[in-house]
Amino acid sequence: MSADDEKWIELRRYNDPVEADMARDFLKMHDLRVSIRGNSGATGVLNRFDTILDIRLVVPESELDRAREALEAMQSPPPTTPSSAYRGLGPEVRKVPDEERIPDKKSPFASIGFGLIFPIGAGHSYADHREAGKIFGLATVGSALVAMITGATWLWVTAFVLVLTDALASPFAVTRFNLGKVSPVAKQRTWALVAVVLAFVAGYVTRE
Repeated sequence: MSADDEKWIELRRYNDPVEADMARDFLKMHDLRVSIRGNSGATGVLNRFDTILDIRLVVPESELDRAREALEAMQSPPPTTPSSAYRGLGPEVRKVPDEERIPDKKSPFASIGFGLIFPIGAGHSYADHREAGKIFGLATVGSALVAMITGATWLWVTAFVLVLTDALASPFAVTRFNLGKVSPVAKQRTWALVAVVLAFVAGYVTRE
């Protein structure tokens, strides 16, 4: 069957010639064959008040599905999906996987400051090594509370050592964070608990 003999199907009717022309131009822009039949746009405008408008947008039967899809896309809001099948409906966006994202950089000097100003494991918590920060914080607060209650002054030494360890070791945690390689939770727990034990030993040997 030749293109001239192909059956043309009505896609949509319009009572506004301008709207019909816009739809026709949009479909043509997307390589679809389309035609307007009935009252022409010029006739419709000149005789708007004394002529019954009969504006029909028609396409070949073989392109009907594509034309419907394109027309729906034209009348829909701009998509928020990564890509569109139609030109001019928004830029293509590639969703970056979580493992490829570059984290916001953090300052090692800030981590030291947080560790000293807020002696509750804040240095490691700032560096997103929260498990290690939690262990440092609990051990520091626990040592200080027991020291106040029992009068065991050596526990103050333990608390002081824990604060220093959190503050001075936090820049290494910041470096790992900036590289996108935050230590696994199990590894954080292991080395933080070892540091706590060593801090208790350091405090204990200073007792009178």
